[in-house]
Amino acid sequence: MNNNKNKRINWIDIARGILMLFVIESHLECCPPIYKTIFGPVFLSGFFFISGYLFSEKTNFKEYFINKTKTLLLPFGILGLINILLRFVISFNKQKPILVQFKEFVFQIGETSGLWFIACLYITSIIFYFINKLLKNNKKKIYFTVITVCGIISFLYNKYIQIELPWHIQKVGIAVFFMAIGLIYKNFIEERIRKYENKINLFFLILVYSFLLYLNYKIFNNAYISINSYDTEMLMYFILSLVSIWILVIVSKEISSNKWIEFVGKNTLVYFAFSGKIQSVLEVILKKYIIYNASNIYYISVILTIIISILLGIPSIIINRYFPFILGKKKQKNIE
Repeated sequence: MNNNKNKRINWIDIARGILMLFVIESHLECCPPIYKTIFGPVFLSGFFFISGYLFSEKTNFKEYFINKTKTLLLPFGILGLINILLRFVISFNKQKPILVQFKEFVFQIGETSGLWFIACLYITSIIFYFINKLLKNNKKKIYFTVITVCGIISFLYNKYIQIELPWHIQKVGIAVFFMAIGLIYKNFIEERIRKYENKINLFFLILVYSFLLYLNYKIFNNAYISINSYDTEMLMYFILSLVSIWILVIVSKEISSNKWIEFVGKNTLVYFAFSGKIQSVLEVILKKYIIYNASNIYYISVILTIIISILLGIPSIIINRYFPFILGKKKQKNIE
């Protein structure tokens, strides 16, 4: 049991690390559109899936709420304030007044920083607790129907109304759907399909995924789809997201162990908070020596993503070693 548990934790950290690298890549000015097309359906929905997978149904609400507040809300608040201050230290563009930025951060209207996702995850996690508690004793069909309706409502709101709500509540329905899928996968699917999660079926899924992306582009004239972009048919969005999540799961389990990716996966809060700052500095410096063009962005963006992920290891180690309370953790002697 211990070996299985350790293996499970490893693949989750690897999955988070891969997703975080996608997040960094997606925010680069030189990120090729084809890259965003490939990882767009998974690079944020995958985090919700993993959060649902890790959800413990045995925890009472008080313990759950305290845990989520310590590990999500507290880091969000502290790292967010640091982020605002850093904008005035490391900035190459005119910034909004600090009070305006602080107000936007508190109310979380729009994507005010890389930490908007943490705010959304916190709200979603609390709401998901109650939805799961109300539905867990019902039939599976009822459970799946309710969480699907949540996803559809959120989808339709984001596509047609498009009014930003405080704390990204407009995205909660879809986020709840993917959290539920993560929990369903853990409880009812993972053991049954374990023998099918191999390199052969991974190759087949990649072919299916490539065909779906091509179909999405040809039929709906849409080359990019993500949890923030709904310029396509609803069914295609959910299919692409679910297939890409399954690919992510298999890839993460096949990798088995990779210290660098696992490290990134264990420190996603810090990476979300500071990746934008390092990215801005590097891209300003790079533009003085290199002009982006259609041929070089494919490798320059990858190199930049790797460099940023390595540099972010510095604040990650410092915070984990000397200021773990920022992340809701206790002080540790050894940091990998």
